[in-house]
Amino acid sequence: MAPKGKVATKGKKQIHEENKETLSFYLRIILGASALYGAVSLGIFYHSSTFWSWASLMFSAVIYLLAYRSMRGMAQATFTEDGSLVDGGIDLNMEQGMAEHLKDVVLLTAIVQVLSCFSLYIWSFWLLRCCLCHCCHLLPTPAHYAHRIFTAPRSRSSSIAGHISTMDR
Repeated sequence: MAPKGKVATKGKKQIHEENKETLSFYLRIILGASALYGAVSLGIFYHSSTFWSWASLMFSAVIYLLAYRSMRGMAQATFTEDGSLVDGGIDLNMEQGMAEHLKDVVLLTAIVQVLSCFSLYIWSFWLLRCCLCHCCHLLPTPAHYAHRIFTAPRSRSSSIAGHISTMDR
């Protein structure tokens, strides 16, 4: 049975605190996956590492950097001069938001990166996800959003923020 009455909403302070926890969690995932990949593929098996080992590390670093900076920018809180919280930023934990897609990209990249310690062919799963998303319009990637933003017809009254909010419909 559904609860009666008003749906509970989060306050600015709660959103700010949860965003800090979420960013901290994903930073630990990023650092852990990269450290494990570096230790195994480039440390223990240094003599058998190839150009592709280094290229996959750089590729994942770029993906992590872009996704984490985007999430951090979305969660940016605004404070007054006296230090009180004006805006807690966008809730990174809300369903059906852009942050959810960014978190999926970070998790997929971390899983693929760790599994690629065993074989670099695992990176084909990351490419497969991108192809499926592009062809079937499942869980759009940030590149998909960028493509839609810059190729969409524009009117004088449309804005990028308005366009992003309507892309998932």
